[in-house]
Amino acid sequence: MEWNRGIFPITYKAEIKMKEENDIWDALKDFKYYPIAMILVLLGMFGLILWNQKVSEDITKEAEAKDKLEYAKAGKLLVDASCNKDKNFRQLLVKENIGQQYAYANFDAIYDAAKAINTKKCSLLTRPIALAGVSGSDGFGSSVVSSVPDGWEATSKEGVYSKWCNRGECDTSGAMEGQRYSILLIWCKENACGDIYARANLLNASGVVIGYTNDTAYGNLGDKVQLTLASYSNFSEMRLTELNLR
Repeated sequence: MEWNRGIFPITYKAEIKMKEENDIWDALKDFKYYPIAMILVLLGMFGLILWNQKVSEDITKEAEAKDKLEYAKAGKLLVDASCNKDKNFRQLLVKENIGQQYAYANFDAIYDAAKAINTKKCSLLTRPIALAGVSGSDGFGSSVVSSVPDGWEATSKEGVYSKWCNRGECDTSGAMEGQRYSILLIWCKENACGDIYARANLLNASGVVIGYTNDTAYGNLGDKVQLTLASYSNFSEMRLTELNLR
């Protein structure tokens, strides 16, 4: 009897607890308002899901509104740099405390914002031109820009540089007789250029785009490649709008 005295109360209490739980469950199943109670529980859960979804949507809308303001701010700078040759988009970004890497990653949205406020109808700079040399991040939010040789400009590809040829500096055989042209020289100094595509808008004396011209080429590491941008049109200015290297 001494051996069972310490065990029996535990076993007995466990049996009583299980019986009480079963009695409660049976009572709930037999309760005539059980279906209504379950519907109310489900409605409460559904309401909670809708509330969480509404909160999430509000947060998303707030973030999108903030992004649009940033895009519009950067877009205004892009228009300013596109309409004024003496202004540089990257320098304007620095002045307004907008990260160059941020502008590079979100350039499509910034470009769309710029188009919406481009009342002067200026030819907007594309990403390779506006952010030439911005190709990565140093891990601290700063842009990584190559050391550009004197007289050259950085391109969208690290270690590749460009410049406009001066008269007598480059081969002019790529232009046809009667054409007006400019020659863009690409230096694949530290990296292979690969396929190169250049496009330039043609503007009249009022600054209105009246056409465009383009050219393609290919460059290996160390090559200096010429692209002849020529046209028979009577234009006053040629402005490079696209330079892709793949």
